[in-house]
Amino acid sequence: MAKSTKKKKGEVKNEDTVIKYIPCEWVVQFDNDEPQIFATADETVEKPEVVITIPNTNKSIMTFTDSTTGKTFKFYARPKQ
Repeated sequence: MAKSTKKKKGEVKNEDTVIKYIPCEWVVQFDNDEPQIFATADETVEKPEVVITIPNTNKSIMTFTDSTTGKTFKFYARPKQ
């Protein structure tokens, strides 16, 4: 395990250059549009991560919509093409 050192407020930098963001927000971005936040975690979250599970059914869909442009981004299941 790499040794962690505190670099500046909100960042922990490991010797192998992996930077962990604390606090953190996860975003989805459409082209070069403004990123849209879909999850956040602060210092109190024990295991800050996002896990997306999409079952193999016709009802399995996750849609993100950019509130300024109306563009949508979807994750979904479909029969193999």
